[in-house]
Amino acid sequence: MTMRIQEHIQLDVPPAEAFRFVADFSNLSEWDPSFERSVRLDEGELGEGSRFLVRSVTGFELTYEITTFEPGRHVVLEGHGGGVTSIDDITFAATPDGTEVVWSANVDTTAPDVLEKLGTPVFEVIGKIAASGMRRTLGD
Repeated sequence: MTMRIQEHIQLDVPPAEAFRFVADFSNLSEWDPSFERSVRLDEGELGEGSRFLVRSVTGFELTYEITTFEPGRHVVLEGHGGGVTSIDDITFAATPDGTEVVWSANVDTTAPDVLEKLGTPVFEVIGKIAASGMRRTLGD
């Protein structure tokens, strides 16, 4: 089963700054309160192939990898762990006041009981909380 979340987030920083912060998922726990830990697993310049380990506040872990990297414009990260695949597709566009971020997440799981317990409404709330955290961290 697939759950989808999409958020439009207005930030008062330029696209390059928003991209640098958001694309680097080692910052994820700074703006998404549903994650308590996020670390980069490799070194070097951020780009396609960069990998991250993220741990939710419930102890669930995903390993993410950047699969698309267009600096200042578009990043796609694919995460796997515990029967879950999450594809986070994030775009950045200049606006007169800064940047509009469109964050789309598709979450697939092989564990239907997890979906039945949590359901799409909970994931939508999680998405709104994460968007609020991004605004708080980078400004709006």
